[in-house]
Amino acid sequence: MKQQITPPNVGEYWSGQGGFYAGIVRNPNNGQCWHLIMHAEEITDIAWGPRGKEIADCDSYHDGTKNSAAMLASGFEHPVIDAIGLIVADGHNDFYLPAQRELNLLCVNLPDKCRDSWHWSSTQYDAYTAWFQGFSDGCQDIYYQCYERAARAVRRILIIE
Repeated sequence: MKQQITPPNVGEYWSGQGGFYAGIVRNPNNGQCWHLIMHAEEITDIAWGPRGKEIADCDSYHDGTKNSAAMLASGFEHPVIDAIGLIVADGHNDFYLPAQRELNLLCVNLPDKCRDSWHWSSTQYDAYTAWFQGFSDGCQDIYYQCYERAARAVRRILIIE
């Protein structure tokens, strides 16, 4: 039996879902879509992970669950993933670090909910750098993984068609 899920307006807190509704993300590879929900609290001043360690399967621009799982499975220390793993909101503990495009959606749709600073994505660029998002100007760039930046945790609800 399919359950119809009606989200609130973009930017509103989604009661029972653990955060603010950011909109719909579409995976361009398989067409799968999901509702993206941003946890209300920012993680401040945290490192992405170790410098000089390439993480296999951590390069998706749109699937933060895949990247976050790869970071966790790598065996390397990833302070941002450890911090997100502690988050529980409205009974949900399935938060993850958003991929580059998911993070951009937060910047576009929820700029008033985020501090004007650089936020980590889960998308690794190479063994030394990962993508991050500037919330003050909307720019994306890469930066050394061992340096500290802000982060936002998100979760998803798959849209079944």
